[in-house]
Amino acid sequence: MPRGIDLDLSSGLKRCPGCKSEKALEHFFKSTQTMHGYSVYCKPCEHVRHNEWRKKNLKRMAAHSRKWREANPTLARDHSLKTRYGLELGGYDKLLAQQNGCCAICNSSDAGGRGILHVDHCHSTGRIRGLLCHGCNVSLGHFNHDV
Repeated sequence: MPRGIDLDLSSGLKRCPGCKSEKALEHFFKSTQTMHGYSVYCKPCEHVRHNEWRKKNLKRMAAHSRKWREANPTLARDHSLKTRYGLELGGYDKLLAQQNGCCAICNSSDAGGRGILHVDHCHSTGRIRGLLCHGCNVSLGHFNHDV
């Protein structure tokens, strides 16, 4: 590949300026910001660059995340539940509707605590058992999660 040219469409290779190696296009993220449609750096180099940027901009990242969560509380909750429990988007609301908005153990509609029912799950299998009020969730913890 001639010097100064980082992409040869005929060969399907692109040079990464980070690791200085030629790689197949599948090793680069797609990008609408470049003429050729691929990111400048290969995926591993892009990850390194992104992590370095994040470390230097932690306060900025935290402020951005906080602002997004405040503007999108339902999406933020759904994302958190997906990450923690594997619960699909809208899954919490479906469980809540199935339980008629009540605790799965005591049938109380008062969630207590932070005001939302807690996701009860088996700690060994990760299987979701239902939604619990704060009192029942704490009590189950005191019973060493033995239903």
